[in-house]
Amino acid sequence: MKYFLLIISIILVSACKSTYELPKYPNTVEGFNWLLGTWQVGDKPIYESWIDKEDGQYYGTAYKVQNQDTIEIERIVLSSDSSHVFYLATVPNQNDGLPVPFKMEKVGNGMVFFENRNHDFPQYISYQLKSNQLMHVVLGKFENEQLKKNKVIELRKVRDY
Repeated sequence: MKYFLLIISIILVSACKSTYELPKYPNTVEGFNWLLGTWQVGDKPIYESWIDKEDGQYYGTAYKVQNQDTIEIERIVLSSDSSHVFYLATVPNQNDGLPVPFKMEKVGNGMVFFENRNHDFPQYISYQLKSNQLMHVVLGKFENEQLKKNKVIELRKVRDY
């Protein structure tokens, strides 16, 4: 009977585990599949969509829908080399159209943290998975070597990839 209860307990704990997990391979984009799909900023017509073109990179687009037009806010590529993962952000009409690289510095405990201290704002971007359908994006900068949280954006998943 004790073994039966132990087995049932293990099955129940396994069933409660989230279907989305953060990367198991911290130096590649493998494992970031929890990011794929379309996420909406609150109830606003602002979205972030992520796709996998199966070329070893993930592609994201932030956009807003205004008067039935889609206006691109940012293009993002999640890419890796042999030792690091990078978040490459390109914003129209900024930085001469070139991507701004943010290097992944931390991953785990439901979050991934990218940083570029040489950029004006943001200097860090953090994705924090709160549940299968909810995540926070935190943008900020460093002041006296301390993180300053400047903006928290709550996104909810509206479409799977």
